[in-house]
Amino acid sequence: MNVPNPSATSAGATPTLPKVAVILIAYNQGAELRRAISSLEKSEGRQQMEILVVDCASDDSTASIAEEFPAITMQRLPENFGATKALNIATRTARAEYLFLLSPEVEVAPDTVARLAEKLDLESSVIGVCPLLLDENGKPVARTRPFPNRQSLAEVREGRELGEVRWSLLGRHNVMNALAALAAADAGGVDAQRALASLADFRSAKRRLELVGEHAGIHVYDDFAHHPTAIATTLAGLRAKVGAARILVGMEPRSNSMRAGAHADELAPSLRDADTIVLLQRPELSWDAQRVTGALTGRGHVAATVADLVATLRQQARAGDHVVFMSNGGFEDAPRRFLAALR
Repeated sequence: MNVPNPSATSAGATPTLPKVAVILIAYNQGAELRRAISSLEKSEGRQQMEILVVDCASDDSTASIAEEFPAITMQRLPENFGATKALNIATRTARAEYLFLLSPEVEVAPDTVARLAEKLDLESSVIGVCPLLLDENGKPVARTRPFPNRQSLAEVREGRELGEVRWSLLGRHNVMNALAALAAADAGGVDAQRALASLADFRSAKRRLELVGEHAGIHVYDDFAHHPTAIATTLAGLRAKVGAARILVGMEPRSNSMRAGAHADELAPSLRDADTIVLLQRPELSWDAQRVTGALTGRGHVAATVADLVATLRQQARAGDHVVFMSNGGFEDAPRRFLAALR
């Protein structure tokens, strides 16, 4: 994976996030991708643009594109990852204010992206744009103001706020999902107030940062995170909720791609919002967990068993902490074993 840092500034300065993320999802479209990226590289305001390519396990010349265009971000997914999954990963990875989905078969004019961004600046402050959110005149059907630190969502149409929802879900990705649902409901003729009320009552799926209990001021969560993008998104949402409180993570790299080491280099950056991390090193893990913990600047620990992992977290935890267990498997019931250890 090629991950550039076009927004980096001099030491001590605050980096500036890109204005626009252009997302291209491709499978065996190497030639088309090269033409599309070449046109984007000539865009006005290129320094404010993030180009994110997600390749769905192509077996053509796509793999070398990251070397040919070093300023792009490219993710190569394992086999059997479809376009929907690829788009989900891309939207969670993108760091920009506006998200544009572009077909690899399209070559844009130098001013296309800049003009779209300018129009959106004039129309509203939006989180994302995709065909579902545009009407036949190209106007956003539903828009939102960003709420990076609040568990609320407002739907706006034609400059008029229709209402605000307060719900239990965390993270920018859930706001984007809710917006798409609101737009689809609106297009289907559902009354806006009914749609907003339904969102307020919505409960997330199990093991999506599920709070399993609290004892002595320590909150314990179970989460299904199984790749770095999901890990980073989940922890960013929790950080937005808890502020400066400590976040402790117990992690089992269990998915096939995680056990094979496909994401090993991305794990440490994905854990940036955690204060302490304990990584489970099972015998079947084909890579050394020290690759990750060594990059965590003193925040990382390795445990050989779930019992050791629970014991290490129990020793570290104190009142006010939020402890998250991350695995897409049973994890030997680690969250509840930890909760029992607190008692």
